[in-house]
Amino acid sequence: MFKFSKKKLFAFSLIALVPSIVFFSTSCGAWTSVYPKKINVFGNKYGELNDCGKNIRSLLYGGKDFNNGNYILIVGTATNEKLVNLLTGTQGSTNNINDCVISDTIIKTAIDDTIFSTHVDSIAVASYIVNDREVPDKKDSAPGNLYDPFIKWTHDDMHDHDNKSDKDNWQNNHKEDEYARNDTDAKNYRDIYDVINIVQGSTVFSSSDDKGRTFAVIGWHDGFPYSTYFNYANSINTSSFSEWLTACFTWKHS
Repeated sequence: MFKFSKKKLFAFSLIALVPSIVFFSTSCGAWTSVYPKKINVFGNKYGELNDCGKNIRSLLYGGKDFNNGNYILIVGTATNEKLVNLLTGTQGSTNNINDCVISDTIIKTAIDDTIFSTHVDSIAVASYIVNDREVPDKKDSAPGNLYDPFIKWTHDDMHDHDNKSDKDNWQNNHKEDEYARNDTDAKNYRDIYDVINIVQGSTVFSSSDDKGRTFAVIGWHDGFPYSTYFNYANSINTSSFSEWLTACFTWKHS
């Protein structure tokens, strides 16, 4: 069954978000350098989509610069099966989101239903999704064993080695509890994940998944953020997504 999860509303609406936004404007380059893709072409691969023309910072600010303020933002990692289901209409995770064909099964059908029922002119979809990657020198790594951006080196990684030379070499190049992945995608995702948690609230990413294999769907109506995010704890389908979209785009901000 579809469920809503309420976030605490700030007393001064968007004004209360300004201190956090100002702080991250100098501490997080990713939210100004990353431009999510715009999902407006169905039947093509995700990697073939163009960016939406706005960076993460601009989208989180809200306002009417993007699609007159009526849009949703999807952020997540490609190994989340429910995220792949939302985008492609098929079950299962993927090793490469860029090769996935975007289906109209859920997103487009739900948006068309919502536009018809709410009379909103249009609803745009922006999406930032990163692939999980293999960490070649991780001790328990195997071909095709992918690691999300939040995986860290463990005690076993540091100490469980066949000989002292291997152990010393490993400990000279790694530290326990440090991130295993430091590629650009992983760094950007960690930064943006933290920004969204502060600006939108710590419960915007579903707690039902591992931290690095979760995703968030956030909506803006007339430039104002909707106070309820899409909760996909049980299932992803056209009906549940349509219900959330309809609530989002009939909501009247004060």
